[in-house]
Amino acid sequence: MKIKLIDFGVPEHQRPYRPHGNDAGADVYLPYDCTLQPGEIAKIPLGFGLEIPDGYKAFYSLDRDEGIEREILQKPLNPAEIWEQRQMTELIYKGLSKLPVKQRQRIYAHFFLGMSKADIAKAEGTHKSRITRSIEAGLRSLEKYFKEIL
Repeated sequence: MKIKLIDFGVPEHQRPYRPHGNDAGADVYLPYDCTLQPGEIAKIPLGFGLEIPDGYKAFYSLDRDEGIEREILQKPLNPAEIWEQRQMTELIYKGLSKLPVKQRQRIYAHFFLGMSKADIAKAEGTHKSRITRSIEAGLRSLEKYFKEIL
């Protein structure tokens, strides 16, 4: 995907900057200090524009959350895909709710929060093998649950 930068005369040191060549996003700079209150919306001229190919969106965010790079490069979902994704998410959470609390927490920590099994074991003060067995048992239970309802 090619994104064209439209320069409105921004000084070199304030132009969008990608610290690493493989970064999906770029750092941008505010031309002046600005404080926003929670929930407040403001238009802040940054001195540049973007020409985005048809079918794609650009997101500007003050957040630096993980995943924003992935979201920038994805094509927007159509209504059917949004509905399907919501249905799948609902099924996953229903399945998780059927598991014992410890299994549910460990699966959530590993797959949703991205924690390693070793980190989960350390946080719980137990051995990694116990976490591994618990997660595997939980996944088998989820597989059985999904086979029954789908």
